[in-house]
Amino acid sequence: IPAAAAAATATNGAITLNIQQQSQQQQQQQLSTELVQPAVSRQHLSSAALTVAETQQQSVRRQQSVKRQQQLQTLANGVLTPPVIACLLSVPVATSPPLRQALFNSTGSLAVVGDVVTMLGAPLIPCLFLVLGANLAGGPGAAKVPAKYIISMVLCKQVLHPLAGMALVLTSIHSRLVHVGPDDSLLPLVMMLVWATPTAVLVHSLATMLQSGEDEVSCFLFWQYLTSLVTLPGFMALQLQLMQSGALVTPAGL
Repeated sequence: IPAAAAAATATNGAITLNIQQQSQQQQQQQLSTELVQPAVSRQHLSSAALTVAETQQQSVRRQQSVKRQQQLQTLANGVLTPPVIACLLSVPVATSPPLRQALFNSTGSLAVVGDVVTMLGAPLIPCLFLVLGANLAGGPGAAKVPAKYIISMVLCKQVLHPLAGMALVLTSIHSRLVHVGPDDSLLPLVMMLVWATPTAVLVHSLATMLQSGEDEVSCFLFWQYLTSLVTLPGFMALQLQLMQSGALVTPAGL
């Protein structure tokens, strides 16, 4: 009986020890799980945040690329207009007399086309005067441009610009960059006179076509053409005086 009791006690102790070991193992597993779960959740949150940031960056890059393409398309549409393309294509023909004679001579292959284009271009100047009158009929327009901007624009375009053109032409002539004979003095006169003219009316047409600053351009054109009634005859008289004095002819012996 004592031996059986001792064996039963030993068995109960072993069972109790086994139960305690299992309980300790379960507690350790639970602790390890609790420690691992926050790390895993933090990894998931960081990966999700990185994914959102990358998506936002890709969206911003895509928007910038689309905006850049639109700007380039607008610039190309504004610059590469049919008149500009025609001028670019006409430069090789105009600078090559044999090619010009072969195409637009009386017996050339494009003689009829040249005559038609000449007839269509003849009324261009009167039409431009009509457009100019229509643009200037309403006065400066509805744009409220500050007076300091108007004064600075008039001084730069109608005074400084012609003076710079005269200095450039005279420097080119006297440094023999451009050879002007006694019979060609009208050429530098026209070259200087172009610098004294106001901005072309086509600028307003471009602003209207692009729907950008039509009123401001109309205001600037109004004051330019109004002040040109004084500045243009003054510079023309000065340039005619230079032509009569022989200053527009390349000096001999240089």
